[in-house]
Amino acid sequence: MSGKFQPRPKLGRWKVEIDRLLINNVESAARERLTLIRVFEELRALGYEGGYDAVRRYGRNWSRAHAGQTAAAYVPCRLHRARPASSTGATRSSC
Repeated sequence: MSGKFQPRPKLGRWKVEIDRLLINNVESAARERLTLIRVFEELRALGYEGGYDAVRRYGRNWSRAHAGQTAAAYVPCRLHRARPASSTGATRSSC
């Protein structure tokens, strides 16, 4: 095997459940989030018979793929009084 591709035959039908656990995990408070080993244990309790390594690889790839997807947030520009930008008397905003 080349190391670039490893099949995930046991994950196939469990991907939906893993995705659900990972989505719930992201939405949980930091203190309540599950580690990937706990995600694996949850799957085992549901009947998953595959290995931890497959879950770990899937979870890490899932995290990388969803890392940039954060909640939209409004970040206001701090308002300051305009101050001189140069000796020409032009003003400059801090935003």
